Amino acid sequence: MEKNLHSPRPILTHLNGDTSWLLQFPWPQHPLSHTYYNLLIDPWFKGVQIDYFSWFSRQRHAVRPAVESIEDLNNYLADIENIIHERCSPLAHSRPDAMAKGKNPYIDAILISHEFTDHCNEHTLRELDVSTPIFATKAAATIIRRWHHFTTVQDISNFAPPDRDWTDFSPPLPKWLGFARLVSSLDIGHIHSAVMICYNLQHDSEVKQPAEAIIYTPHGIKADSLSQISQATPSIRPLVLIHGLHEVFICGQQVNLGAVNGLEVQRSTGAKYWITTHDVRKILTHILPNFLA
Repeated sequence: MEKNLHSPRPILTHLNGDTSWLLQFPWPQHPLSHTYYNLLIDPWFKGVQIDYFSWFSRQRHAVRPAVESIEDLNNYLADIENIIHERCSPLAHSRPDAMAKGKNPYIDAILISHEFTDHCNEHTLRELDVSTPIFATKAAATIIRRWHHFTTVQDISNFAPPDRDWTDFSPPLPKWLGFARLVSSLDIGHIHSAVMICYNLQHDSEVKQPAEAIIYTPHGIKADSLSQISQATPSIRPLVLIHGLHEVFICGQQVNLGAVNGLEVQRSTGAKYWITTHDVRKILTHILPNFLA
């Protein structure tokens, strides 16, 4: 980890065996207290996942997460900032205060890809400070607003060039970062969708470079739903695909599309890296295990 702190590239860290991720972007111009913009994706650290009804399905982690609370994660991020100051001082402008006031001074934003409780976990999300901005798909954002906990909850809009581009997002996101959702019109519940995380850390450069994109699709998405990426203006270059390997069926319906579909998506997008997600074994109880295949 420490050697990666010298690189001016984003850092992706898997926080549990399921599909919780930390994505760290080096600030093009460092704020006084942060070297990285820290994006937390689908956090579920403890508690039970309930699908639809508690009598139908209850799931919990079979493998202990690397991070077990928002406080743990914040302490980890504070340690990173201190290491940067002590050993990588050219990247840092000032010493961060690891004991900064607030519950999550180093967590800049949350991204929620689905409304299901292994992605949108109330127990974990309520550990965050109310001022933490939440960016979520429409169904997830509706659920989160009902909690009356966060002051900022924004829907992630569908990507539809040329009418809109990835730079259309407004504060609290920095101008070099944007989110968009990729969906299929035939996928009614949008289970097989993706969130595209676009960024251009060279946005102020005189030589304009395409934005890079991380395509995050924990259940998988059909390759033909991604053709619009090539039509984007400003242009987008997919760098990372986050897509599972295992096929999962419930009552005969495919939920996770698996490795063959992932290969089609990788070939379609030209993503340089493919990282697996959402493949961990979980402890299932109640009725659901009888319908899984």
